[in-house]
Amino acid sequence: MREQDGRREVAAKAEFRHARQRLLRDSLSQRRRP
Repeated sequence: MREQDGRREVAAKAEFRHARQRLLRDSLSQRRRP
């Protein structure tokens, strides 16, 4: 059970990191537009 929880936590952190990077990229692309 603990191993599954740990893996789930790692997966959640990875997803959050990807989502934040995508949001940052979107904001940057929007900023570049006139």
